[in-house]
Amino acid sequence: MYSPCNAGYTLLLGENMKILIVDDDEISLDMLKFILGLDKHEVRAFGCPFEAVECLKQEKFDLIISDYMMPKMSGLLFIKAIKHYIGETKIALLSAYTFSKLGLQKEDYADEIGRIDKVFYKPLDIAQLKEYVEKINRHD
Repeated sequence: MYSPCNAGYTLLLGENMKILIVDDDEISLDMLKFILGLDKHEVRAFGCPFEAVECLKQEKFDLIISDYMMPKMSGLLFIKAIKHYIGETKIALLSAYTFSKLGLQKEDYADEIGRIDKVFYKPLDIAQLKEYVEKINRHD
């Protein structure tokens, strides 16, 4: 049975980018893992942000994709927890809401918001995501 805090798992179909995904929604997590894996990226997927933080303390990634709305730890709190471990790793945030609709004050999370390279709004446009990932992979 699926648990949002089960151990992370890897899908490796080739040698490209190393991507970490964290999302408490099993369907979204599996979809992203599958789609990015088809493009031969090494994908580590976590349903629990706390486990993703532990992984990031030990492993380096080219890209981190995090959902914003997760129980117990929001995407911004996740970024706050990992910022000392990730160097210049790119961060993409997934959200069904704009920051203004979430009631966030930019000054409260200035460092975390400043680390976000891209925000994708749900429903997710897969073509946009793939284009973004390939742009990072080409080092544009």
